[in-house]
Amino acid sequence: MRRLVTVCALAGVVLTLATAASGSTLDDIKKRGTLNCGANGQLPGFGIPDSQGNWTGLDVDLCRALAAAIFNDPNKVKFVALTAKDRFTALQSGDVDVSPATPPGRPRATPSSASTPRRSTISTARASSSARTSS
Repeated sequence: MRRLVTVCALAGVVLTLATAASGSTLDDIKKRGTLNCGANGQLPGFGIPDSQGNWTGLDVDLCRALAAAIFNDPNKVKFVALTAKDRFTALQSGDVDVSPATPPGRPRATPSSASTPRRSTISTARASSSARTSS
């Protein structure tokens, strides 16, 4: 099942790149010989370099999958650390070819936020318990 999800996700990323990128952009990437990938650089689990400069994380894996689809080599990718503020400017200027990170304004779940209930859940729970006690 995990392999099926991975294959579907990679196919979606490849189709998105193929649809979104103009032919000249893809040609430029192929001529350059590397895919320039914008990644957060500070978010473990999504995109961060280790002490030797080796990048790891989900966004990194997606970029490697794209490089494998384009060049048949997942290592033909150059990672560029970007902030959310710089991401779209870097894409528009051509400094990076792709940036799979979440757009600004849509925060990713973190271990602490994933374990903390949302306010609406707490409000609902309080409303339910006050309704029971008032009857």
